[in-house]
Amino acid sequence: MTDILAAGNLAPPVHGQSLATERMIALFCEQGFTVAVHDIGPSDAVKSRLLRRLRRHVVAAWAILCSRAPLAYLPVNNGAAMVLTILLCMCARISGKAVVFHHHSLSYVTQHSSIMRMLVRVAGKGALHIVQSGTIGGKMAGQYGVDQYLGYSNIGIVEHAEGEGRNHAHAAGGIRTGITLGYLANITAEKGAYVLLDAFAKLRETKDDVRLIMAGPCHDAAIRAAIAAHEERFGPDMQWIGPIYARDKQVFFESLDIFVFPTLYPTETQGMVNLEAMREGVAVVAFDRGRIGEDIGTDGGIAVPVGSDFTAALREFVAHYRSDMRATVRGRYDMLLQEHSAEKSRLLDWMQSHTGRSLDVGRPVNFVPDQPRQSRM
Repeated sequence: MTDILAAGNLAPPVHGQSLATERMIALFCEQGFTVAVHDIGPSDAVKSRLLRRLRRHVVAAWAILCSRAPLAYLPVNNGAAMVLTILLCMCARISGKAVVFHHHSLSYVTQHSSIMRMLVRVAGKGALHIVQSGTIGGKMAGQYGVDQYLGYSNIGIVEHAEGEGRNHAHAAGGIRTGITLGYLANITAEKGAYVLLDAFAKLRETKDDVRLIMAGPCHDAAIRAAIAAHEERFGPDMQWIGPIYARDKQVFFESLDIFVFPTLYPTETQGMVNLEAMREGVAVVAFDRGRIGEDIGTDGGIAVPVGSDFTAALREFVAHYRSDMRATVRGRYDMLLQEHSAEKSRLLDWMQSHTGRSLDVGRPVNFVPDQPRQSRM
């Protein structure tokens, strides 16, 4: 018998939500749950994308209605597409299923959403809302009256990727002098590309032993031109190496001293690239959005308040950077892993209690949801 019916966006395309959804489904399977999976993501073909997505949602809705699985796992669509999540939720409620939502956006937390309020009402008090952190969950509870939420980091995705290929990657040898800054993202203005380039140029006015390596795809002609201008100006101390994956990404992080992530993306929830950097002991300087500040803490680098002078904060951190910070940063990452282990145990407790599946004989089920609390926006 199926324990869980999961309907979410799967790769391709590859993005944070598809990675998180696939990792969560893998976790359920690893723990012994039987999972039926429905991909509700859009097609890669632009002309048929909307039609394909609607058809996939209809198929998933029918499967939810017909399935005898006691639980539905539903990653939440963003924007107007959340109406489709409401449709799936209604089918789950009609068929008597417990519902667990997985949220991947802050758009309806930073701004009120009538569709989100409708989702919460349709879901009822028994639904569990998975969010990136308890702080985000508290804000959601204050805005929409969510009764049960669980802070759940995306660090599990990072650690899973580490286990798959980490031992095969080796950073380039040799003695490095100065400080190497790094940046990895889908290079756009929203992901802080211009902020980064400006900060690096100003930093070089007073400190000439600082290098910058940018990585990731860039489809913006203006940004590509700005990068090229910086490469011409700073020579080998400024590089854009394009998209990197798997072992090349591992080598990239191992070659850095400080990872810089000045994201301006308003709905940034966590920033997995920050966690990937911290895993290698690389300190992070990033704007404090979503859970980023909670992850960095006091030992992982510095979270710059949104609206503050990012260049000044980066300059100050570089001035006081020491190579022995690596052990401290790695210690912070290990602490986040321990916290995630507790998050995972609580989630599995909830899953067991709503599926009737006893996965660990003699293990008590003690799930207590995070307490809803009024938040300050």
